[in-house]
This record gives sequence, structure tokens and C-alpha cells, in this order.
Amino acid sequence: MRQFFVLSALGILGLLSCSQNPNALISGDWQVVSITSDAPLPEYQLEDFQFSFTEDGQYSYTGNLYYREAGSYYIQSSYLYTSDTLNEAAAEKVVQIIKLTKDSLFLRMADETLMKLAPKGSGD
Repeated sequence: MRQFFVLSALGILGLLSCSQNPNALISGDWQVVSITSDAPLPEYQLEDFQFSFTEDGQYSYTGNLYYREAGSYYIQSSYLYTSDTLNEAAAEKVVQIIKLTKDSLFLRMADETLMKLAPKGSGD
């Protein structure tokens, strides 16, 4: 009987953790803490790369060389889809979410570049 209770409790915890709203997890300001790629990368400063997401599906991004975009996003399965509304000619972008927790976000770009992010101001 005790084993049944423990297994039931673990099952319930597993269901709760799987059902977390990804928009709630990604919501907030994120700072890129590392970028890795097999391809050569241009010179950059990590502090130039920042993302902000709201729980209601809005995002903004700043990158190197004063690049900026903003618009709407949604998460489906393990993919993050963004639609930049600052640049009318921009097509929807998709990146793979490798990891999403309250304190880390790992994104894999189409060119296999991996960005690791932490909440802004977390000191990582």
C-alpha cells in the first residue's frame, strides 16, 4: 500500500511538472550567457543579446550591431515561433527549445548555433 502511495504521488508530480504553461516559464527578461557554433561567429558582446517575453505572447529581441526585432510568439511542442512586426518583410522564424525552466533557456537555431540564456540580473 505504501508503494502505491509513493508511486501515485510521483505520478501526480510528474503530471504537474509536464503541464506547466510554457508561456509562464518563458515570460520575463533573458540575457544570453553563451553562444556556441561549429561555424565561425562574428565578434560580439554577450550583453548585446537580450530577449523579453510576455505571458500573453509578445516578445522583443536585441542582438549585435544594434539589431532589434519585436512582435508575437507562440510555443508549439519544443519549438518557439516568432513573427517580427518591426520589419514588415520578415518571415516567421522558428528555433528549437532544448531546455526551458524558470532559470534557464537553451535555444538551437537553424544553423545549429546554440544560445544559452539566464534570467536577466541573475548573475550567470
